Amino acid sequence: MHNLLSTPSINALIIYHLINGKKRRTANLLPLCLVSKSICAIVARALYSTPVLESMRDFDLFMHAKRHFDLVDTLVLYTPVTGAQGRALLVQLPNLTVLYLNSLSPLQSDGDLKLFSRPEEFPFQLVQLYLLRMPWDALVAAFVKTQRRSLKKLQISTSFPFLDPVSSSASTTPAEAIDLPDLRHFTGLASILPMLNAPLAFVDLNIEMNPMKCASLKVLPPTVKHLSLARVPDDPELGEYILEILASRCKNVKSIAGIPLPPQDRSKIHQALLKLPQLRSMELHITRAWNPTPGHQWLRILASELRTYRPTLTQVSVRSRSVFVR
Repeated sequence: MHNLLSTPSINALIIYHLINGKKRRTANLLPLCLVSKSICAIVARALYSTPVLESMRDFDLFMHAKRHFDLVDTLVLYTPVTGAQGRALLVQLPNLTVLYLNSLSPLQSDGDLKLFSRPEEFPFQLVQLYLLRMPWDALVAAFVKTQRRSLKKLQISTSFPFLDPVSSSASTTPAEAIDLPDLRHFTGLASILPMLNAPLAFVDLNIEMNPMKCASLKVLPPTVKHLSLARVPDDPELGEYILEILASRCKNVKSIAGIPLPPQDRSKIHQALLKLPQLRSMELHITRAWNPTPGHQWLRILASELRTYRPTLTQVSVRSRSVFVR
């Protein structure tokens, strides 16, 4: 009688449902290794393709599984290891394509220097890179530059929202913009945008509550299709300024979010909308300059006003401190 568990396709289907079902049953994967050698190989790929290391215990256990390092496709490294420990792991992952890396320390310390030194020795080419609580400096930039052949998505954030990671000393600031020909999606501080030379399509920027950082939008590439802004200062004139930049540089943008809406003269906004023929979606917020704060019906009137100047809009969202209209 034919043993169904000796069929690779059946084994793969079992593992798939254990991992991707409504109730993830990854704890049952290890006992499956005792069933057969063929299913053990599939289990190993499932267990080691996306390791999530959230503690030093996870890290130490994983470092003892070196024979499976070539199976790692995505690494989530959240535990605060030293730079030397992080480097010892990364240089052994030849097939890594996605990396989530938390800061090794609250500030850029000697540990971080050891991690990013000699970045050309890393054997992988990343497609997605997420650097959490990482300041942008020459070391991080050099590491990102080594991934330029394949990097499509970059997210970099800092745990110090009022500390500008670019305005550090000249010795640690990147000297020039990095060419990233395949980068399509960037999420991070607005002050980092001028450091990237890439055909971006999706841009999510943190303006850091600083009106001067909006000037970074002047380097947006014309390829931008979707722009989302966060922590925009409560200044009604910024909405006009941002839309005028988009109308001159990114005429094919399809969605915009985080734009402050002025309470009175909106003629400049109307003129900018006339120059954005591809725009489909807008999200705006009511500034404190509105007094009183408009209610639900008034927000609907504002949405209709914007559609008058840009009929292609299929979704207009207007937020106030107490009301949200879509």
